[in-house]
Amino acid sequence: AVPVGPTHTMPETDDLATLNSLDDAAVASILEDRYSRRRIYTRVNSMLISINPYEELGLYSTAVLDEYCRVGNGGPPPPPHAFAVAAEAFSGLLSSQSQSVLVTGESGAGKTETCRRLLQYLAHAANRGGAADTRALHEALSQTSCVLEAFGNARTVMNDNSSRYGKFLTLRYDKTARLQGASFSTFLLEQTRVVRVAPAERSFHVFYALLAGLSSTEAAELQLDCLAPNGYTYIATSDAVGGPAAADEAARDASALSEIGAALELLGTPCATQWQA
Repeated sequence: AVPVGPTHTMPETDDLATLNSLDDAAVASILEDRYSRRRIYTRVNSMLISINPYEELGLYSTAVLDEYCRVGNGGPPPPPHAFAVAAEAFSGLLSSQSQSVLVTGESGAGKTETCRRLLQYLAHAANRGGAADTRALHEALSQTSCVLEAFGNARTVMNDNSSRYGKFLTLRYDKTARLQGASFSTFLLEQTRVVRVAPAERSFHVFYALLAGLSSTEAAELQLDCLAPNGYTYIATSDAVGGPAAADEAARDASALSEIGAALELLGTPCATQWQA
């Protein structure tokens, strides 16, 4: 549920840089008021503050994408949004200027989701009337998130899909903003999570997806006698979530293995090669 906002009146603004006084109390009050009205994005000049709503608000539809693709064509600017940041970066690309976007925040703040939405906008903007090869490259790029999250994300006490590593993504475009290629660099992977899991947390998603997604025949071929995570010391969990949350997690695990396989195949690793690996 969205919390009730503050009772006192604060200036109505979507850009904190316009405030006469930018003190902690004023910033917190305005952010709380906007959040209570489901406005999770707020500008601070060229920066964007995002507050995770932990629910779907309908902010990322094709219609919303199209609205931000029209930025700069006249009319009032749309409200603050991750798409607006991506639109500004894309506009800079069209002017042959290199662009950088930094996404940072505490665990559970929504960094992984924000990166996904930035890529969603860039793909949509570049693909409008674009060639099939460009669309295919953007689709492959979007699928890398599935693979990276499987091998690098885990459930923590703060976040069910916490990235346990840092990521630097480089996108290469030509002068017409056609995507030419991309490269990922990862760093600070929490390697200790492979062998030690804190109470109420899990190891990396891929282990649970493997056990939940294998058929009995496939498990036997891999010599896995047990398909329950608690049958293995390194991925056993204690104080696990229960109730509907546990059911949702189990459902995600069951479907994740096929999604990972499809993503790897799209990225150039055939099913036969995946199985041999």
